[in-house]
Amino acid sequence: MDNNVQVQPAQGSPSKVLVFGILGLAFGLSTGILGLIFSIIGLNMAGNYIASYGDVSNQVRVGKRLSIAGLIISICAIVFWIALIVIIVVAASNDPKGFESIVSKVASEIK
Repeated sequence: MDNNVQVQPAQGSPSKVLVFGILGLAFGLSTGILGLIFSIIGLNMAGNYIASYGDVSNQVRVGKRLSIAGLIISICAIVFWIALIVIIVVAASNDPKGFESIVSKVASEIK
């Protein structure tokens, strides 16, 4: 057995990939846009790390998977918010007086 063989650790920052994956997933659940941005950055960093150093880190693998999940959830959240806005605009344009009364009723209940 040769004790002189040294394995050099991979350079780079696999933990950053993991952090961006977590941020992408967390913000994807709330806003959508920030989750989309963080997920894309996480996927880009994972791709760069894998291309440069090979897929040697569990943090990179997990970060990449979290970024993919965050990307999917972010896209779903954005579609949901767009659909909700369209529904509200269509409802308001079809019956402005009825929509006004519903909004004022909800506003009075909040107070």
